[in-house]
Amino acid sequence: MNKKNKTFNAAILTKLNKPLRIIKVSIPEKLRKGQVLVQLISSSICGAQVNEIQGVKGPDKYLPHMMGHEGYGKVIDTGPKVKKIKKNDNVILHWRKGSGIEADGAIYHSDKIGKINSGKVTTFSEMSVVSENRVTKIKITNQLKKIVPCFGCSLSTAYGLVFNETKMKQNDSVLILGAGGLGLSIAAMARSKGIKNIFFLEKSLNKFKLRFINDLNLNRKNILTSKHLINKNNKYKFDHVVDTTGNTKLISIGFDLLNKNSNLILVGQPRVGGLLEIKNPLKIFEGIKIYASDGGLVDPSIELKKISQHVMKNFKYFRNFMSHTVALKNINLGLKLLRSGKTLRVGIKF
Repeated sequence: MNKKNKTFNAAILTKLNKPLRIIKVSIPEKLRKGQVLVQLISSSICGAQVNEIQGVKGPDKYLPHMMGHEGYGKVIDTGPKVKKIKKNDNVILHWRKGSGIEADGAIYHSDKIGKINSGKVTTFSEMSVVSENRVTKIKITNQLKKIVPCFGCSLSTAYGLVFNETKMKQNDSVLILGAGGLGLSIAAMARSKGIKNIFFLEKSLNKFKLRFINDLNLNRKNILTSKHLINKNNKYKFDHVVDTTGNTKLISIGFDLLNKNSNLILVGQPRVGGLLEIKNPLKIFEGIKIYASDGGLVDPSIELKKISQHVMKNFKYFRNFMSHTVALKNINLGLKLLRSGKTLRVGIKF
């Protein structure tokens, strides 16, 4: 950040399906009610940002705009009526609402491109003005520092899905569609609850994913392909099928593999206009529930402390969660790595 000129670097999405641009952005002169100015220490790149860049939900009417929704930083200033945090607090930046004011998204300015829009929380920048209810004060041990931004989305969502939404039991069988960062964090949370029957439907493996799966005391037998699951001799059935891919063909396969009184949970977002085929709809009458995860129903203000303590207690399952870290100026390389499947979770260090 340039303190004299009150500018900072930010990765801006200016056009869909184009690289992010690193642009000098001005800090808003005055914080509004409920806004908090945070200096970012670290962030993480989530698959949601890849979808955002690719326009998975359709046209983006807010371009150009700031990016990112999970991070860790230090409070620099607070706007009127902010009560739950103060200057110099270390905070998690998260996309789910916590306690506090729901403030307006900030409007930034750049001499290069003019007005830049922003949501309630953004993290792909050296500084960020966020809503009070999107930050939570937290104390982090040195051991957790590398993965701390992931408490803003992937780790909290995984915790909530396992403990809140599905209430998984130790003897349950779980199939996770996609062994990416979110899929593996869900597996780690399930493993930390004592669940051993965890399988992945995944064709793109690398040494980072295999190392993480090994940390869970699982192996290649737990990694399945569609060929395993759609043949006549298929022996697999599951109590929970969790999709993290948004691939409707895989979701259809997952539905066919459900036991009675089981769950199909959608975490990944299908592309707008996608078609989901249910080949045996009578199965729905067997007590099957199909629903989209709502961020694990986590209340960050109440549960982030508990989640961080749980991860610390079970750190052996999470220690290799962040496989790569890039500088902000190299964020497009980080996005490329994430899309390639040659990584696990990619962090941004400021």
